[in-house]
Amino acid sequence: MTQAQVPVRAVGSEPLTIEDVLRLARGEAVPVLDPDPAYRERLRRSAEHVRRAVELLRRPILYDVDIPYLFDFPDELAPKTAGMKETLYSVSETGLSLWQDAIAAYTSQIEMLFEGEEAMREKIKQYWAENSGIRLWSFA
Repeated sequence: MTQAQVPVRAVGSEPLTIEDVLRLARGEAVPVLDPDPAYRERLRRSAEHVRRAVELLRRPILYDVDIPYLFDFPDELAPKTAGMKETLYSVSETGLSLWQDAIAAYTSQIEMLFEGEEAMREKIKQYWAENSGIRLWSFA
């Protein structure tokens, strides 16, 4: 089944069946968020609730907003990080390898996000070489 033939399954307002979960896990369906504005608002409120709870712990919240999305939507990085502070964290070659292995563990997403494991490893290595690590953002 090619990417164009993989059915899309809206995730959100309607409950997922076990069959839906299995198809998504196997990469036989692609999850997309339900476009219903009421669902999107509930999701936003839920994320805001979690963010506020974490802030009460007085621990920094770091956001990884560029990988893998930067590869396909580079123009969206600046608006998504507006008002945020970028910090570069160095990653060793061993760390790079572990990072790539961790991404590879999400087998159902590799084809959808990277066009294969080798392409993923190359893109992550290129990003790492350009940045000497990984960029994370926080609200200042």
